[in-house]
Amino acid sequence: MRDLRLLLLFPPFADSTQPGAGLPSLAAAIQDCGIGIKLWDLNLDAWEYLLNPKRQHAWLIRAKRSLARLDRCPALNTKESDKYLALADGVLRGTSAVDHLNKAIDVMRSPAFFSAKDYAPAMNAIEGALALVSAIYHPSRLEWGRFWSACRLDSSREIVREIFRSASNPFIAFSREIFAPRLSRLKPKIVGISVTYLDQIVPALTLAAECKKILPDTLVVLGGQIVSLWGEDITVQNKLWRYVDAFVPGEGEAPLHDIVTRHIQGINLEGIPNVVLPPGRTGQKSAWSPVSRPRTMANLPCPDYSGLPLERYFSPEPVLTLSASRGCYWGRCAFCAVSPAFRDGFRVRPARQVIADLAMLMRRHGARLFNFGDDALPRSFVKGLATGASVLPQGAMWQAEARWDALPRPEWAHRLAKTGARNLIFGLESGSGEVLRKMNKGGTVPQARRVIKACQDAGIGLNLQCFLGFPGETRAQAASTISFLNEVAGPKTTVSCGIFELQKGSAIWRQPQAYGLRLIKTEKESDLPVRCEYKPCSGKDWQAGMISRLVKNADSRVPQLRCGINAHALIFLASDYPAFVQKSVPSRIPAEPLRLAEGVTWRVFHWDPDSLRKGRAPKKKDGCLVYTLRQGRVLSLGALAATMLRYADGSTRLSDLFPALTYQERRRVRSALRSMVLQGILAAAD
Repeated sequence: MRDLRLLLLFPPFADSTQPGAGLPSLAAAIQDCGIGIKLWDLNLDAWEYLLNPKRQHAWLIRAKRSLARLDRCPALNTKESDKYLALADGVLRGTSAVDHLNKAIDVMRSPAFFSAKDYAPAMNAIEGALALVSAIYHPSRLEWGRFWSACRLDSSREIVREIFRSASNPFIAFSREIFAPRLSRLKPKIVGISVTYLDQIVPALTLAAECKKILPDTLVVLGGQIVSLWGEDITVQNKLWRYVDAFVPGEGEAPLHDIVTRHIQGINLEGIPNVVLPPGRTGQKSAWSPVSRPRTMANLPCPDYSGLPLERYFSPEPVLTLSASRGCYWGRCAFCAVSPAFRDGFRVRPARQVIADLAMLMRRHGARLFNFGDDALPRSFVKGLATGASVLPQGAMWQAEARWDALPRPEWAHRLAKTGARNLIFGLESGSGEVLRKMNKGGTVPQARRVIKACQDAGIGLNLQCFLGFPGETRAQAASTISFLNEVAGPKTTVSCGIFELQKGSAIWRQPQAYGLRLIKTEKESDLPVRCEYKPCSGKDWQAGMISRLVKNADSRVPQLRCGINAHALIFLASDYPAFVQKSVPSRIPAEPLRLAEGVTWRVFHWDPDSLRKGRAPKKKDGCLVYTLRQGRVLSLGALAATMLRYADGSTRLSDLFPALTYQERRRVRSALRSMVLQGILAAAD
């Protein structure tokens, strides 16, 4: 039966620095079925497709033409204003990016990764290229590892429309050019698509539709965390059934094993626990068998990453994910709805098996860096490491999410560091004790302070996660969070901060009135809700302002730590490179002849971007913006600086300009040029 091909897909758009654990876990669980199994990380292919320099050059030409067309318009409506801003950003940053993309990707995969001088412009080039893609497919938007679709994601009708809108869905062309030809050659009998993030919904259904178009008899199965979040809402007659033959909410190993086994034997899929089948022709609800109790983790095999091209991820070495548990041992935070597939009970994998998994992955893939995918690393596992009862393989280094109560003693942090702990991610949530109590967080601010200090003293990197806007939170309480984060700042300490969202499945969602909220009735087309609107909903402007200032103040001098939880953070923290990069004192003298610094682009826009960005009425007013690739900044220039840019062509010296200027004008020009050198716009003298 080896000719029966099972194709497991991970769709765009997600982090490209490391492989997810979903496909390797599924592949390992069904290896005894005796069929040919292939893993395909289409997310990785999508990154390479979108960052292709030839394709980027073509998009840049299109974007410039569209921008010129809007520049000639006598007036702009709201949609045109939004499009203009996207085009302005994409053209400005994309112009710098297109010629640096090959080098940027090489930096991510090579030892040059460890050089801040190389890493920062490489990251900025990639983000600039994604800004250009966003300009072409506006109002959809891409950033590093994120995709905001133009459609509502709570409506199956809107999702189905979007998977055929080539103007706003970049994955239609990708599916046609990259996915379809290879799919036609592979001819799998079953295609399983794992959807972990909301950002993957439209790309995943785009791929499913392409699969049904090319191979209409192939069984398409959709699973993952998002399908688990939909849960019982799948049982209504949604529009996705046109392209999906079965949904698998909850854990996928056992259901997929049963699906494959029955498909081999020619038996229908009815009655498989956790498998949702389509509605009958009479229009009744789709069939969903009762949820089975999840398997104990002791029976699960080690994830098998053999089918993935580990050398192609955007990192200089592989970081592999495994888990010591499923579910959260606390599980009482009022706001939390994380990992819906694992909500049916907290389970721990025996420590000896976790250690054996690490050893196997090290032997099989030559990996030394690992990410524990647990919602919170079990206290028993942490205790075993800290007391020496559990010993990890020599050379292994790791990061994990944890709770404060997992480290009751300061010396445990030092012992964890000796076992290879390099980065710990904590849900701080708030710096206000009162807010933490309302959240039912199960931790205190003094407790957080003690653990943070212990980890910092032990040399362990930290990522502190928090959000503003919890129901009833005051401005003063939010400010206490910012103050606490500033207090505990350190060279290896990063911050991830957002604004409260009401998640389906959380305690607040179940009892909103207990938190002073009233849910806003969902629209008729909202058949797949994942987030909920509520009242009262206020303060988001000042909350966003606080977060913006926090991010600016806490911005690490180590660009590799910009995202404190991905593979790049662990790789850098596991290296011997210093956590602080000593900044050299820059020259203030411009090079002569005057020339732009490397990677700098500028453009005069005929509609004022600042007024458009602030939502004001569009002004037909020339404005000059400049982008510096090395710093990743967009700057608005005044008239004098904009004039100086015209002379930075590599042929003009100050002696060519000064004879026609008065003494005061020369002083102003010198001051402007020095400022432009400091900002990274003009090349500095050696």
